[in-house]
Amino acid sequence: MQFRNGMLGVAVIAVALAAALMGSWVMSMDLEEREVTKYNQLADVTPLFGSEPAPEYITYDPVSNYTGYFTEDTIIDGVTYFGGVDFKESNRASNFRLNLAPEEFDSGTYDLSQIEEYDSDYRYVMYADYNANDGFYLKRNNFADNSSGGHTISLADLVETLNEGHDYDSFKFSSTDGLVFSNPYGVDVSVDWCVFSILSEWSKYRDSYYYIDFASAAALQNPSPAYKDHVVAPKLSAVADLKLNQVILYYDNEFRDQAGIYTLDDVLITTAGGVHTVTVPAGYIAFGTTINYVVQNLPDPKYMDPSAGVELE
Repeated sequence: MQFRNGMLGVAVIAVALAAALMGSWVMSMDLEEREVTKYNQLADVTPLFGSEPAPEYITYDPVSNYTGYFTEDTIIDGVTYFGGVDFKESNRASNFRLNLAPEEFDSGTYDLSQIEEYDSDYRYVMYADYNANDGFYLKRNNFADNSSGGHTISLADLVETLNEGHDYDSFKFSSTDGLVFSNPYGVDVSVDWCVFSILSEWSKYRDSYYYIDFASAAALQNPSPAYKDHVVAPKLSAVADLKLNQVILYYDNEFRDQAGIYTLDDVLITTAGGVHTVTVPAGYIAFGTTINYVVQNLPDPKYMDPSAGVELE
């Protein structure tokens, strides 16, 4: 191969430069050793774990994005109230109502024997039950002459007593025991019920005194002819709202099975009793005297202006 004059030198210089660059690049390389762990697949565990390609959605609630703030101090008796942020109040009602913490709050137990008896004529109390062997039977709680130690009070008097020196407007009362218990025929039993009733459930006996016959579910379904129009189910909890002047009664002691809505003056509470005096074939039943309560003063409704947002305190 022939080169023009001077071109051979150019080619030699170009090759030399390329070799120099290649050599410097090779010399600049750093060698690094790394330890790598490799696994051999011994078993397929995929069937042991459930999976699906469907996306997971989170419910979007624009109202709670503004009204859902709270702090540890605004969790009261298991209820989460709004708090922890500053907000601008709206001058009109909207969906952005704030669940504000009560201005006053208290909870505990109260001995109902401290409340005076509602009326000496309201004291004849029985409890009916039923089983296949013994049929329909009645246990005595109290008698017309108060010989069995029963004590019936008005809910209005209890509310007034707890509200002395306060401004509570919401009251929750519940018995300690539920309705499930052992009640054999001929045996005296004791339950921690504070039994709610309404005045219309009491019947008058020969213009003399009033009586009430509480009854189990079995007795209500299988009453004797003489009692079929008189047996009533016991109610074990109540929620009173003084602003609405209403009381919601519940058959259970957990505020779940609603019995009805009444006025405050309609409701009585029967406690104690069951003191064995004369022999009664079916036996005696004693109710409790201590009731659980939660009382609070709820603030007037407030609504947020969401256009102003919120600011952490």
